Amino acid sequence: MTTDVDSSFSRRDNFTVTADVNPNCNSGQFGNLLGGYTPQLTGAQTYYLDLPLKVSFTLQGGGYISGNSILLYKQGTLTKNGLKLTITDPDNHPVKFGEIISPDAQSLPGNKLGEFSNGNFNAKKIYNVKLSATGEPALTGKYNAQVLVKVEYY
Repeated sequence: MTTDVDSSFSRRDNFTVTADVNPNCNSGQFGNLLGGYTPQLTGAQTYYLDLPLKVSFTLQGGGYISGNSILLYKQGTLTKNGLKLTITDPDNHPVKFGEIISPDAQSLPGNKLGEFSNGNFNAKKIYNVKLSATGEPALTGKYNAQVLVKVEYY
């Protein structure tokens, strides 16, 4: 998010994280991965691959993690600039920053992306990002934080 801040030192925006299956992977030969599997039995139901998806937001530089926020540094320094970055899901659950281990994903609704299930291999979620003051003195100048977004199944 790039912005000019006003006197409230608060700015909001959103972004979408999407996970999808590449239909051209493996020359399009997925076998039973995309389609269902129906046993050769009378009245048998069709089974699909179900994969719950988690999303990790890993700080790559430009600040440090403090609770559910990233406290930003003035660009090129390790000096806090008085701003913090928070990310929430549509239900206002904060994301946990850092690598998410599988058991944690179930207890962190902000880090649950969705699920590949019943033959549907597309999941997306809109996240809200907020840049706001920490309450500490604000330093003028540029800032830049890099956050790696990674989707995995668990």
